[in-house]
Amino acid sequence: MADALRKHMALRVLNLSSNEISTAAADHLYESFQNKNKLVQFDLKGNEECDATAMEAHFQIRNNKKTIALDLRSNKIGDKGAKYIADALQNNTTLIELDLRSNNIGDKGVEDLFHALKSNTTLKKFRLTDNRYGHFFALETAVCIKRQKTISIIDLSGNQIDDEGLHCLTDFLKNNKSVHTLKLNTNSITDTGAAYIAEMLNKNTTITVLELNSNKIQDKGIENLTDVIVTNKTLTTLSLTKNPSVLAVALEKLVALRQNKRLTKLQIWGKHIGINGA
Repeated sequence: MADALRKHMALRVLNLSSNEISTAAADHLYESFQNKNKLVQFDLKGNEECDATAMEAHFQIRNNKKTIALDLRSNKIGDKGAKYIADALQNNTTLIELDLRSNNIGDKGVEDLFHALKSNTTLKKFRLTDNRYGHFFALETAVCIKRQKTISIIDLSGNQIDDEGLHCLTDFLKNNKSVHTLKLNTNSITDTGAAYIAEMLNKNTTITVLELNSNKIQDKGIENLTDVIVTNKTLTTLSLTKNPSVLAVALEKLVALRQNKRLTKLQIWGKHIGINGA
């Protein structure tokens, strides 16, 4: 059927609902229809094995220029479905709002969406919460700050944000000129995440307050942050309360921060520092 329909370039609506279409068959249809720029409604409802909702959304986002908002909450889209949607978002210039909450989307799906949104210039409201991991908060915020040039304070404390989620956010913050306060307390940020923050601070010239209390940053992460912060001319307040790093090397690096005259407040509470460490 896919081969027969492939030549019909004017096809706008195709209803294949409740036909027991398998995943493999649906994938074949999806690939076959990539050249159809007029297909705006592709109905696969009732075919339980395939990613019907996401596949329908792909063609609607890609080809229906009248679609400006799409609510896809609670549709079991998953990572594969997220890839369908991400592919459509890359060249979309009309969609303003997209809701993907509660869809069991994981790391791979978020990665695909993240790369799509880097080139998308239209989407302003993007919701991903209540999926499998906490880094959706970071990706939502990244999209928000990319569109809204007036946001000055970001507080994502206590959201279980991990390093990959943080990477989404720091990538958008590198060239941001409006955010001056970034609070990421009580998350799951490790040395890898600290390296992402350091990379961001090396380019960002507006963040003055950075809070990383109660994360999982150890010696290497503190060293990476320090290497950047000692030359940073903007940061005035840094909070590192209740992170596990206690080694002397880390403290030596932290002391070096005092050379930065703009850094007026440094918190390292919650440490169990021995004589050698002090």
